[in-house]
Amino acid sequence: MLPTSDPRYSRHQQPETILVVDDEAAVLDVACRALRRAGYHTLAASNADEADALFDAHARSVSMLLTDYLMPGRSGLELFDGLLAKRSGLKVLFMSGSSWRLEEAADAVVAGRPVIDKPFRLKQLTRRVAEVLRD
Repeated sequence: MLPTSDPRYSRHQQPETILVVDDEAAVLDVACRALRRAGYHTLAASNADEADALFDAHARSVSMLLTDYLMPGRSGLELFDGLLAKRSGLKVLFMSGSSWRLEEAADAVVAGRPVIDKPFRLKQLTRRVAEVLRD
């Protein structure tokens, strides 16, 4: 059992739950497997509508949203804003491809929010998730 200071665990020794959203099945699968290996519980969704339904069913346990920024339908930012309205204080880490950086870097709405560039190394992903949860 990990000590309570480990960022994946709360005072009650429960693993943090990460809601992972990406429309690319391979990215979704790899991210969820890496996070589970690191001790996190994951909920996987391939779009914003699925993520909304999962969040509604597990809202009390979801600690963080890890979402692709650009997806068909609603963007990751629109998804996050909607979930934040349901529960303030929800943490987020956006995933982006290099084209997102070029198109959206100047967007003041996204400025200052944590972002991890795809492709990422699995250790980099788990480290960034831990940092976001800790902040």
